[in-house]
Amino acid sequence: MLRNDFGRAILNYRRGLQLELGNSRLQANLRYARSQRLDQIDTSAQQAFMSRLFFWQDDLTLQTQVTVAIALFWVAWAGALAHRFWRRGAWLWLTCGAAFATLLFATSAWMLHARNTATQHGVIVAEEAPVRKGNGDSYALQFPHPLYSGAEFTVLERRGSWLYIQLENGANGWIRQAFAALL
Repeated sequence: MLRNDFGRAILNYRRGLQLELGNSRLQANLRYARSQRLDQIDTSAQQAFMSRLFFWQDDLTLQTQVTVAIALFWVAWAGALAHRFWRRGAWLWLTCGAAFATLLFATSAWMLHARNTATQHGVIVAEEAPVRKGNGDSYALQFPHPLYSGAEFTVLERRGSWLYIQLENGANGWIRQAFAALL
């Protein structure tokens, strides 16, 4: 990483993963860059639970998840048809398992699509970014310390040159857009 610019490194690794989701080298580099940033913000309990529940979401593209869901859908129907003609418990187990897996992958694909289209993510690229309680320099600081290069966030709202952001731990505040780069 050039000049220890962890903000731009994290930004570009995340952009690279949008293009090539399963790239293990990009994932390893992103983990390293995140471990070196000054802000070590813990994820919220809800985000941690969802990432454990849908552990494959970070490794499979949206297209792959939809393809798997469609394939499992047809396996479930084939199992149901086979169970109709050859009343064996194995066909029923196959049908139920495939139907459950179809629902799981379809839900995962829907969540990934909603996350990618409804929200915009960003990374602090300035050395320091003070977080304010409102969209102006006259508002008080939201946190006692600024966010440092590499802090990741979700954009909740935009007003002029200000972004209302949410951090991974659920904390909110306003930053100048000039301090950040959006994915």
